[in-house]
Amino acid sequence: MNRPLSIAIDGLVASWKGATARWVAKTMWYVYLDTGAMYRWIAWYCLKHKIDPQDTQAIIDALDDIAMQVTTQEGDTQITINGTDVTSELRTMEVNRVVGVTSKIPEVRSRMRAIQSAIGKKGGVVIDGRDAATHIIPDALLKVFLTCDITVRAKRRQLQLKEKHNDEVPLDEIIDSIQKRDEHDYLWANPTSKKADDARDLDTTHHTLESQIQKIVDRAKQILSEKL
Repeated sequence: MNRPLSIAIDGLVASWKGATARWVAKTMWYVYLDTGAMYRWIAWYCLKHKIDPQDTQAIIDALDDIAMQVTTQEGDTQITINGTDVTSELRTMEVNRVVGVTSKIPEVRSRMRAIQSAIGKKGGVVIDGRDAATHIIPDALLKVFLTCDITVRAKRRQLQLKEKHNDEVPLDEIIDSIQKRDEHDYLWANPTSKKADDARDLDTTHHTLESQIQKIVDRAKQILSEKL
């Protein structure tokens, strides 16, 4: 019997990549791994312990003091820091403002990649986030890169912040934040954070969440049938 696929899903900020990856995993009975949430832990830690996110050495020094555990519960990635479940605290606007700085630190990325790669090599996993298709599971048979109009993405993020955190954030502020994240992630970021050359583009601007999930599931099933 063939080993189940490892699927890498990357994409622009607020292109629904997290929700898409989560539901693709649930539909296929795979494990879902949210790498974005894993990178947010250090941003959360800096805010919680008043560490300047620009102080790279202080962050590197703190890595050995932080015990992180990653688990999957009912298809969702759970992040525990030093025995405390912080999953629900990782998507606030404050963390959004810091994560772009802390996540580019090489020592942070190295620590995360080692954990993520070990999970990805087992197969039967959908990995969402930066580096998924290029470094975490570069041999994945299905790699998808989600794109979307920036205004549509900003409205999605605005709604998410309102529903989950009761944050009232102006749309223009969110658009500006997303533009900066796009520039960091794909214009001047470390080359290892670039889109994989063999990733399949999927523009989600005019898709419902359900339809883009189905497109990826259909492609995964096609690849599996070709392996039989």
